[in-house]
Amino acid sequence: MDWLKTYHAVIVCDEKIVRILFENETLIIRCNGSNNATQLNIISCTKTRKYLLKGYPVFLANITTKTIKDKSKEKQLEDVPIVRDFYEVFPKDLPGLLPTRHVEFQIDLIPGAAPVARAPYRLAPSEMKELSDQLQELSDKGFIRPNIPKTAFRTRYGHYKFQVMSFGLTNAPAIFMDLMNRVCKPYLDKFLIVFIDDVLIYSKNEQEHEEHLKLILELLKKEKSYAKFSKCEFWIPRVQFLGHVIDSRGIHMDPAKIESIKDWVSPKPPTKIQKIMFDWGDKQEAAFQLLKQKLCSAPILALPEGAEDFVAYCDASHKGLGVVLRQREKVISYASRQLKIHEKNYTTYDLELGAVVFALKIWRRYLYGTKCTVFTDHKSLQHILDQKELNMRQRRWLELLSDYDCEIRYHPGKANVVADALSRKERIM
Repeated sequence: MDWLKTYHAVIVCDEKIVRILFENETLIIRCNGSNNATQLNIISCTKTRKYLLKGYPVFLANITTKTIKDKSKEKQLEDVPIVRDFYEVFPKDLPGLLPTRHVEFQIDLIPGAAPVARAPYRLAPSEMKELSDQLQELSDKGFIRPNIPKTAFRTRYGHYKFQVMSFGLTNAPAIFMDLMNRVCKPYLDKFLIVFIDDVLIYSKNEQEHEEHLKLILELLKKEKSYAKFSKCEFWIPRVQFLGHVIDSRGIHMDPAKIESIKDWVSPKPPTKIQKIMFDWGDKQEAAFQLLKQKLCSAPILALPEGAEDFVAYCDASHKGLGVVLRQREKVISYASRQLKIHEKNYTTYDLELGAVVFALKIWRRYLYGTKCTVFTDHKSLQHILDQKELNMRQRRWLELLSDYDCEIRYHPGKANVVADALSRKERIM
């Protein structure tokens, strides 16, 4: 409602009117009609244009309907086969302090290190009441107890320490991952994948999945490990897991990886079309859309196989950076971004080197620890490791390059058309 603020509108609810100051006058908008219906006057586009030409003020509002979620249609534990037999695994609240696990969390301090001392935050009365209630609830469950150790937190009601592994600890994910791997070891990589607190059970058919699901739920029940039912999905044919889409047909590419190609808009403004050496008509538009579809289809894009034969094509322009990752003549991923304001002052050499660094950073999970090849159309980059005179930016990037076993090779710009096009593509602001 920015326009209401601009014109200092006053809404009088009991009179059902709105007063708006406009050109030294007060406009009054009065709501007439019954309480159950709103009167709307619809005018044509021609009449609207006439009013605009005469200088009448026009306000554009976007009205959406708010849908009320029907809680009766939410998934219930009793409605899911197999799962309903293991209600102990999905408690609405944790019963209390859990038993000793295979892996115990600990924090090793440097000898002589002083504990963190920080005054409590100032709290509003409502926050103080909530703090007192939460402390009492956590104490009753055995999750915290009064103390001053490494994980203690200070409140106006005293010092408390966690009896369980709390959020925000640096090595908490690694410890929890170790615990989950030990608990799920009998079925790991057979029909089960675990990533921290995400558990994926996969099967070839429903009968097999029923057996697998029962085994995992029995295991969780035995280990007294719990899950939140509202965050679980059961019996689904398609799932997105760790950046990939998995279904009965196999593993598919994450749509975010081909977003740069799919969102590539056609040249519309006259200044952009004038740069093209031919007429842009319906035929050219159809060919452009077909080319985008082919570049994003399964026969072209592929999932990485192993950790060898990765090739990255990089290019930079005065608009942005474009890179393509390939493996055995198959495209793995596209990526591009526009230049930041300060990067527009870079030299051509730094821009091309920046494109190489951009590719190594975003595809570190593929290129780190393996031998790879990087192609660029800037020939002098082949000798970056042998150059003696480097600026501070180049030295910083050279330190990053030293982490990778990559060979930079020259590739003519005319042959590096995909990365070149990605670096020059128009973006919607």
